[in-house]
Amino acid sequence: MKKIIILGLGVAAFFMQGCDFLDRTPEDIIETGKFFESANANALEQYCNDFYPKLINGHGAPKGYNSMLEDDWNSDNILPWEKNDVSFGHQIAVKNASDEGSDWKWENIRACNEFLMNYEKSPETEIVKQQYAGEILFFKCMDYFNKVRKYGDLPWYDTALTPSDTEELYKGRDSRILVMDNVLRDINQAIAWLPKKTKVYRVSKDAALALKARICLFEGTYRRYHNIENDTKFLQAAYDAAVVYWKTTPNNYSSYGGSFSMNGSAGLSTYIFRQSYEEEINPFYRQSIQWYSAAGWDETGW
Repeated sequence: MKKIIILGLGVAAFFMQGCDFLDRTPEDIIETGKFFESANANALEQYCNDFYPKLINGHGAPKGYNSMLEDDWNSDNILPWEKNDVSFGHQIAVKNASDEGSDWKWENIRACNEFLMNYEKSPETEIVKQQYAGEILFFKCMDYFNKVRKYGDLPWYDTALTPSDTEELYKGRDSRILVMDNVLRDINQAIAWLPKKTKVYRVSKDAALALKARICLFEGTYRRYHNIENDTKFLQAAYDAAVVYWKTTPNNYSSYGGSFSMNGSAGLSTYIFRQSYEEEINPFYRQSIQWYSAAGWDETGW
């Protein structure tokens, strides 16, 4: 009987140890808190790099149709192959998030909020942390601005929601006034934190000033012609942002032709910001080049 009891206790102890061994944090997943607690400047930069190909379209695939050209089809500058609903005045507003043309997607906003809620945990210096927080604020403002232009009123989020945040997840839209006031606040903070331009393909103070001017000119003009309050505030903010950039950036037109090349643009002080075609930041461009070559298009001479 004693042997049976000892054997039973040994088996129970074995299984208890097995449970402890299996109950471990997965090694291929980094918890958000732990990531930021050990994030150096390189890690913070890599977090920001994820937004560049998502929100900065640039020329898209090399030597192919791209978003910049297709956007011009919506005007009368280019005659497309077939009728364009926008330029012909036949466009129907998107009704559902699943409809074609909808950008009612919130993963970028959530990722921005995740960073802004946790970046202070990083052991980096305050200047470095604020620089990358400024980049995140830039992308958050850009994403909200794109949505406001299409939808008007939107839900405003300052936190990274989880499935348990049902009240926030299912809340109605906040007013356009509240959303754009928050966007103006955030872009001002981004301008304060971002450094002057160092690399033409990274977000800088100059890029944030240009984005602020564009946002405020659009919003101020919209409010002026729709009789919405504080139109002058936004128009004045657009003017002020443009003047600050103009006064703090030396003119450099010595290489006008270079402004149309990827390498030549790096030497122009007046080149504010461009899409990155470096594989480190935009791996999709390298993939598109490989696809282009593999398909045999090099031989066509395009």
